[in-house]
Formats: sequence, C-alpha cells, structure tokens
Amino acid sequence: MAPRKSRRTVHWRWEYRLRHRPHVLLVAEEESVIQLRLLLQSRWLCSVASDLELGLTLASLLLPSRIVIDASVRHGTLLIERLKRHRDTHALPVLWLARDEAENARGCAAGAQIGLVTPAIGYEFDVRPVQQALFDMKPSAHSEQLSHS
Repeated sequence: MAPRKSRRTVHWRWEYRLRHRPHVLLVAEEESVIQLRLLLQSRWLCSVASDLELGLTLASLLLPSRIVIDASVRHGTLLIERLKRHRDTHALPVLWLARDEAENARGCAAGAQIGLVTPAIGYEFDVRPVQQALFDMKPSAHSEQLSHS
C-alpha cells in the first residue's frame, strides 16, 4: 500500500484577516453588542463581551487594538478604570459610547480616550461616527507590534 498523504488545512483567509485588520473588542449589553458587531465587522475583526468580567478577560488575553464600551453595559466606567489600572491593558485605547453629556463625562473621567454621545444602538443606528472615531484613535504600541508580526 502506498503511504497516505496527509491533508494540510490552511487557514490563510483567517490569518490574513488577523494580520491586516485591526481588532476591536466590543463590550455592550447582549442585543446592542450583536447589532454593533454586525455594523462594524466589515472593516474590523470583532470580539464581543456582554459584561465587565468577560470584557476584562478578553482584553487581557486578546490585547485588541481598540476597545468600544457602550454605556448599556453594567459598570462600564468601572471596566474602563480596571482596564487602565491593569499593566497589560492600560495603553489600549477605549471608545466610550454614552447616551448623554453627563454619562460621556463620566466615561472620559474614568479613562476613555474618546467619548461619543450616541442614541441607543439599534437597527437604525448610524455607525459612521463610531467608525470615524475608531479610525482616529491611536492604537497602542504593543498592539501595533502584534499586528506586524
């Protein structure tokens, strides 16, 4: 019998996306995070979290180039503060999506790089200001090194 050739699985599309697409961690309430992911995934590689603990864990493990935290998530400002206190995640840029100016000020005071006042995320949500803010954010040096390796 002739030796059987092993099939090699190549995930080149996934690897290409990892190298050439910025990675965004989305932290929001269940319904909001799903809709926001659908809106952003054409330009960004997205990971999602729906609570504080999962957001912290994913940020520490994945070290995304940007983090988007919606005000719908419970203890969102506490999440920002914890991210800024942790050695591995303190340099990660955070975009805070608030519903009013007072909430926006709280998120920025907690350490968000950019705060945006937006309506609740839904099917009619205009994603253009969020896309622009993500492009304007300066990714951390560590995440830039990871994307070029």
